[in-house]
Amino acid sequence: MYRSLFLVPLVIASVVLAACTSSPSPVLPPAKLAPFKKELIVNDDWHRQIGEGVSDHYYLLSPLVDNNNLYTIDYKGLLSVTNVMTGDTLWDKALHIPVSAGLSKIDDMLLLATSEGVVIALDIKTGSELWQTTVTSEVFARPVKAGSNVIVKSVDGKIVALDIKSGQEKWVYDRAVPALTLRGNSAPVIYDNTIISGLDNGKLVGLSVETGQVIWNLTIAVSSGRTEIERMIDIDADPVIFGENLYVVAYQGRIANIHIPSGRLEWTRDFSAYQGIEVDDQRLYISDSEGYVWALDRKTGATIWKQDKLLRRSLTKPVLYKDSIMVADFNGFVHWLDSENGHLKARYRQEGDDDYVENEYDFMFTKSNSILIAPLVFKDNVFVFDRHGNVSSLVIRAN
Repeated sequence: MYRSLFLVPLVIASVVLAACTSSPSPVLPPAKLAPFKKELIVNDDWHRQIGEGVSDHYYLLSPLVDNNNLYTIDYKGLLSVTNVMTGDTLWDKALHIPVSAGLSKIDDMLLLATSEGVVIALDIKTGSELWQTTVTSEVFARPVKAGSNVIVKSVDGKIVALDIKSGQEKWVYDRAVPALTLRGNSAPVIYDNTIISGLDNGKLVGLSVETGQVIWNLTIAVSSGRTEIERMIDIDADPVIFGENLYVVAYQGRIANIHIPSGRLEWTRDFSAYQGIEVDDQRLYISDSEGYVWALDRKTGATIWKQDKLLRRSLTKPVLYKDSIMVADFNGFVHWLDSENGHLKARYRQEGDDDYVENEYDFMFTKSNSILIAPLVFKDNVFVFDRHGNVSSLVIRAN
């Protein structure tokens, strides 16, 4: 039987322990925010609470925008549809299920999954259930489309293909998971007729869309260390496809660039991250497991810049916004970094003053304002979601 490790609370618990005792500890607290010259002005267009978010759970319940409608789901199964311009609720539906993954838009359906392993397809216009199927374990990764299949990855190492119209199981790929893993899973990505998925053992596997048979597999990271924690090499960040190249990173492992048609490793370098990668024509952007934000040359993997002002702040995946990179953190702040050189350009705090001076309580009660989901960009607006269902629509302009 596998065990799952919830990494972020483990780190936070260590920080609290260090703050409450006089014993020396190797664990350092999150970096305090320092003043800087602001180049952007960030304003609330609208702000409201939609559902209960994920509360104290560590679920990445990704929202999505379709036809100017913002779709969100909370951990209790409240599906809400909001007008992106006004913040007004168009409709909502209480499903009364323990949601742990989603949302995905596949054709005219919304796909989500539960902590009980139930995969559900809903009509995107009404929220009516179209089908549901039970897989073998809890699901953290959002379902994805591959041909006429819905691909679902569960925490027990299985990847399942479900018929897109009926939800009927078509094939199953089964792989044993290590004794100890991070609490999370990366979503598969699709290239032509191949499903590409990162595994909890540091490997990347390519499966046939039609049959689930293994076409190829690559080792991204090799386990090392004396303890089970030191040997964790999960691929929990979603792989990213850019043209014919795939970029993938493992926790306590490596980051790699793979030429997909040939299966050739273009470059690799030692790296550790469990959040996602953002890519543009020239660079990869990534926040590592320590809280450094990096820009790497997309073709060579060389460091272009490295930002160290946000260490240990449990950063989200970076997101491109015009000529900036955005990351959000454990205390409700969103940070804008210049994509060219990484310097800080703006800061916004949800439900508060962005000049707020952090105190000891911020570091002790770190679930109060935590942002787990990367900001969502839609046209000129940025949407920010905290773990308690607070949603802000932001408008950004030059200072």
